[in-house]
Amino acid sequence: NPQQPGKEENKLKAYRIDKYQQIFKSGTYLMKVTTNDSSMGDQPVTMAIKNGNMYVEMAMDLEGSSMNCSMLYLKGKDTFYLIFNDWKKYCKMPKDMMGEDMDMGAMMSEMGASDIGKITVSEVEINGEKLILESYVSSDGTTVNYYFQDDVLVRRDNVFSDGHVDSSYFALLTTDVPDSYFEIPKGYGYINLSFLEALA
Repeated sequence: NPQQPGKEENKLKAYRIDKYQQIFKSGTYLMKVTTNDSSMGDQPVTMAIKNGNMYVEMAMDLEGSSMNCSMLYLKGKDTFYLIFNDWKKYCKMPKDMMGEDMDMGAMMSEMGASDIGKITVSEVEINGEKLILESYVSSDGTTVNYYFQDDVLVRRDNVFSDGHVDSSYFALLTTDVPDSYFEIPKGYGYINLSFLEALA
């Protein structure tokens, strides 16, 4: 397997973050990610964004048992749906429970923040694995670390000025987003959760 000419020289040049920033800014991507956020658990979260629509699938802790749920936002209908995959049921979410004027596409494109300063590049070893680290400090003082394996993003850390670290571990990140993510699955029945409005 011969080395590509110039590959070693390019190794410590900063070009990888830009590629992924463009993906996040495009507003069309599908990713599977786990985080170190204990409230999210250690189960992977699937997110899909396309045409202002958004899909998020995760395991939710419901009274001590784990349940696979999805949230679907359809921009054309300006409507949120909660989908209970284990029950094959779905419901509309009351708007006031989701917060006013939630622009999901804008929220997700924040990952493609534009205030990137000077990017430093180094080679690091984590758990015996050699990775390329591209890093920059954002305008609010947060250090943002992108870790790459063969130019593929595998991890992103936000290191805040107080020392707190938010880590995201990527199992998949692609711009190939099937439209089926933005449809209620066939055979799923509608349930009326209007009683939730009384709790809002």
